[in-house]
Amino acid sequence: CNGTIQVSLDSFCVATITPSMMLNDTITTCPNGQFSVRVLEYNKLIPGSPVVTGIYVGKTLTVEVTDNISGNRCWGYAKIEDKLPPTIICRRDTIPCFVASQWIPEAFDGCGLDTVLLVDEIIQPLNCNPNYIKQIVRKYIAYDIHGNKSAICADTTLLKRFDTSKVECPKNYTIANNCPISCKDIYYNRIPLDKNGHPSPSYT
Repeated sequence: CNGTIQVSLDSFCVATITPSMMLNDTITTCPNGQFSVRVLEYNKLIPGSPVVTGIYVGKTLTVEVTDNISGNRCWGYAKIEDKLPPTIICRRDTIPCFVASQWIPEAFDGCGLDTVLLVDEIIQPLNCNPNYIKQIVRKYIAYDIHGNKSAICADTTLLKRFDTSKVECPKNYTIANNCPISCKDIYYNRIPLDKNGHPSPSYT
């Protein structure tokens, strides 16, 4: 058996440790051998052996390889690593202007996504466009829980203009319409007041 091997997890954050990964030379040392692998932590078989998952990232596990014909065994160690960066998907999106501040591209990682960071932003107003108010090009980078980072991607977003036809305006309370608002109609005991005792603008 090799003394120590490095095992990198795949995009699903798993890896199967095979005899060929652990044995130094299967052809000359054991011709026609039929092998089985056991992966142990603290001398106890791990659940799912010989498959290892993300819970073992950073740990060094014991690997036992047995020739099923002769019963001969050897041991070595496997250091489990996550080397794959997150996947981040940037594309051309069209969204309402009022959701732009919360908009981030989709990102995922088999072993756990940590964060998506905005690293640059270019804003281009579209003053004469009847459908869009501006175009925003934002550059993002994603990190996973083990510190791997994605390549920078650029997400181009068009912000749709607000549809003013959907606005329902309040009634015009005016003297001309014979329906003015009187201060006598305000019940202060049911309306939050500001520091000056007036109806709070946040409510009215």
